[in-house]
Amino acid sequence: MDAIDLHVHSTFSDGTLTPSELVSRAKQFHLAAMALTDHDTIEGIPEAVQAAKEQNLELVPGVELSTFWDEKEIHIVGFFIDYTDKTFQKELESLRDVRRNRNIALCEKFTQLGIPIDYSDMEKEYADAVITRAHFADYLLKKGYIKSRNEAFDRYIGSNGPCYVPRKKMPCAEAIRLIKNAGGVPILAHPVLYHLGKE
Repeated sequence: MDAIDLHVHSTFSDGTLTPSELVSRAKQFHLAAMALTDHDTIEGIPEAVQAAKEQNLELVPGVELSTFWDEKEIHIVGFFIDYTDKTFQKELESLRDVRRNRNIALCEKFTQLGIPIDYSDMEKEYADAVITRAHFADYLLKKGYIKSRNEAFDRYIGSNGPCYVPRKKMPCAEAIRLIKNAGGVPILAHPVLYHLGKE
């Protein structure tokens, strides 16, 4: 049986390869299918779909949404999303606005610590991407403020760090509703990380 990968991120969120490059990499590893599941965006899916057609790979259009349940951050992945759905696109745009406001607050906290970060510079550096904390780690590394990406989370932007800003998250039920309304199938992402009981 051929292998598949149903949780892949591109440069449209916090991945390091473009959607086309991801498809090529999937073919190199002889995958039968992959799902593009960028954080809060479906902008990379058309490029991935086209590349998958050209390389004869099954591409599952998807998305990953950050949600909140029982005081835990829970990620829900949606597979087989209708990425042309205008209502869904607007919902994702509002989620990206929330993330952008959080990122601006992160920049302000770094500046107060003597590490000036201009968010407009980050938007230029990571054009077309949904900027996440992983981008902050990359940016700090490039600027020489840290020696590794892990250091960014350990010293600054981890949940106990001085620059951490909690992000407003939607309830799990809301994410599931959005995904289903866009024709998708909601799945709990990386469940082992949440340390949930069997119940």
